[in-house]
This record gives sequence, structure tokens and C-alpha cells, in this order.
Amino acid sequence: MRRSRVLPAMGAVFAALLAIGSFASSADASHGNSATPKVASGHHMVAQHVSPAKKHGNCYSNLQNDTGTGILSQNFEDSGYDIYDSAGAVYFQVTKPCFVDLVYAPGVYFNGSGPADSETVTFYTDNGGVPGSVINSQTVVGADAFGTFTIPIAPVRIPAGSAWVSVVANMYFASGGEWGWELSSNTKGHGDSMWENPGNGFSSGCTTWGDVATCVGYSGSFMVQLEKQYQQ
Repeated sequence: MRRSRVLPAMGAVFAALLAIGSFASSADASHGNSATPKVASGHHMVAQHVSPAKKHGNCYSNLQNDTGTGILSQNFEDSGYDIYDSAGAVYFQVTKPCFVDLVYAPGVYFNGSGPADSETVTFYTDNGGVPGSVINSQTVVGADAFGTFTIPIAPVRIPAGSAWVSVVANMYFASGGEWGWELSSNTKGHGDSMWENPGNGFSSGCTTWGDVATCVGYSGSFMVQLEKQYQQ
């Protein structure tokens, strides 16, 4: 079974944010669930994932240059854990209106092995370089390959131009641990992706959208592929 670990903290900001995929064959105390999400040292390694089959072509794809770092993007379903709820969002552009019906998001479990109960996919308009108003949000149960999600959704029309998409795992910490969304070093010309922790449980100060470098200390763009049903 694949094990996942996290990088050492660089101040309180990083508490329980970073998941690093590894294949350690034995477990120790740092791998198990604790009373609250925490950070443990580990070996930095690119998470294993496979490219999805292209159903009708891509609306957008950013699956290159995996940094091996996953950033927490999770709705904790445990009572009392709301302050740790966090979300990532990645910027993308389309030249024509695009109807997205499948979202592929490479990720990794840490402090547990999952699986997520469901995933919430939210599309936002672009508001001057940060996520703006909600275009569409859906919570569904996708296929889960050790934390890499293939999520079918009802078709969402994305107008030509700039937009954002967020993927959040819905999961109990006590039974599943945490989910990290993989970062790519390819920022597609728009800088880092965005992250927020509204309850400020990690003391990052990012209670609303801020870039991942400022919020968690790692630059990059969340890896995602948006598959399209058709264009018009």
C-alpha cells in the first residue's frame, strides 16, 4: 500500500498542509491519525498517477511537471474540525465556450489512506486574478485511485476567457486522514494557484483566497484536466 508523508514545518503556517507521496513499507507514529491534523517529516517524492482517457478532448489540462507536493484541499466532516476546512483553486483559460463534464485531479492521502466520501467541484469567474462568483458547484462521488480523482459532473458551460476551478475532498479526518491536491511547477502564465482556510486553523492568515506561495510556502499550479463534452 502506498504511504504518504509530509514535509517538515516552516513555521506554524504549514501545520498539516503538505502531503508528500512515498512508498515506505513500514508505518510509524507520524503516519497515523492524531487528535488534530499535524505535520510529520518524510521523503519528497512525486505521487503516482495515470493520465485519464480523453473522452471528447480537453477543455484545459495542466498535468505536467508534478512537484510531488500536495496541498490540503478538504472539507473535514468531523465535528469540531471546521477551522481546518481548506480549499485550493486553479486558474485556467479557454478560447471558446466549453462544456466540462469530467474533472481529473491528481492528489495524495496523508495522515491516513482515505478514501474520500465525495468531492466538491466548483467553477468560479475570474475576479482580477482571484476566484470570483460561483459559476457552478457540484458534489459527486468520483473514481478514486489512491487520492487521484476522476470526477464525472453534469456538463458545465464555461464561457470563453478566464475562470477558476476548485476540487475539495469531503472526508472524516478520524477515518480517512487528509487529502492533498498535487502541485505542478507549470503555472500557465498566471502565477500561483490560490488557497484559503476560512477558519484560520493553520494560522496562515489566508481566511480568503491567497496565493499558495504566500499561504503555505510552495509555488505552483494545482494539477487538473477538464474534459469537454463539446464546444459551440
